[in-house]
Amino acid sequence: MSAPELEYPPELRRIGIEGHVIVEAILDTTGHVEFESVELVQGANPEFDSAAVNYVRAAVFRPARLHGQAVRALVRLPINFVLRRE
Repeated sequence: MSAPELEYPPELRRIGIEGHVIVEAILDTTGHVEFESVELVQGANPEFDSAAVNYVRAAVFRPARLHGQAVRALVRLPINFVLRRE
């Protein structure tokens, strides 16, 4: 529902490095990430990994629902660091 802007590590942007990170987290019934539940499933570079984890921790999602009720849910999120081609 809302998330901060994904911070592309400046040094990796400068040298033209792109990457793909997968992060897993548990969402509570309000759609917030349970801070300690965030895990790196697949990393690309320590700087990308850190930026992706921070991004997920700050995001707010629409909570999962089961039979109309909000429930905790495990989500797996792909985070892509792609440079714009101008």
